[in-house]
Amino acid sequence: MKELESDSPMTGAKKSRTAILSVSERGARLGQRIKSLVAPHADCYEKENRPSGGEALYFDSLKHHIGQIFKDYDQVLCIMALGIVVRMIAPYIEHKSKDPAIVVMDEAGHHVISLLSGHLGGANEWTQSISLAIDADPVITTATDVNGLPAPDVLARHEHLLVDDFQTLVDVNSAVVAGETVNYYIDNTLVNAQHLVQSATAHIGTHGTVQMVDVFTLPETDGVRRVVITDKVIPEYPEQLILRPRTYTMGHWLSPRYTKGAHTGCHYTISTDA
Repeated sequence: MKELESDSPMTGAKKSRTAILSVSERGARLGQRIKSLVAPHADCYEKENRPSGGEALYFDSLKHHIGQIFKDYDQVLCIMALGIVVRMIAPYIEHKSKDPAIVVMDEAGHHVISLLSGHLGGANEWTQSISLAIDADPVITTATDVNGLPAPDVLARHEHLLVDDFQTLVDVNSAVVAGETVNYYIDNTLVNAQHLVQSATAHIGTHGTVQMVDVFTLPETDGVRRVVITDKVIPEYPEQLILRPRTYTMGHWLSPRYTKGAHTGCHYTISTDA
């Protein structure tokens, strides 16, 4: 067991992806139960005079540490009142591409609420997992989720894709909720193109089509929204959402005096999802 210094937040590299925070003894015991069921590698943070008896990091006042916790973890479960959490995390919220998944639940384990970073952070899915494990009611308010519709940023999270423009993402999600058909186009030069076709097809179901294409031959959008998955630089349109694989290019070029007129170098393209 470790006690955190009340006047000095944790520092250092990220140690764990998941943190479970509680402020009551009952909440601390629930946190330990959730850790054993769905997050075995989580760090449990418990108030020093209200422990669970399990392995935990102790704090006197959570407000001294919440900023660092917000930075150090990808998922944070807060077992306490929703208002407390909103006030604590408000100064640290940056952007949906950076913020961790924040899930809140009551200490009795009745309700599990997806509060922040529902899609890209995975808070909605985590909410469902926790609720299923302890037989609680999941509370998810994202429009695409409550209507059972496919959001591109959910696919982006599953396939480790980067969102090119977040305003376009908002517009595409709004179109999906409004009942518009949004088709997906997969760059046929990607090393995992076939896998992406299968994943996108399973993701969107009957709400659109998925095609593997030469992205340089795509016509203008003409006002029709679409999603393109590519690592190429292609024309941009307001209705076109581009999702980009984490692809890196490594190269080595020799000076002409060593090549004797032959090849001037070579490069290798590596996809992290290959």
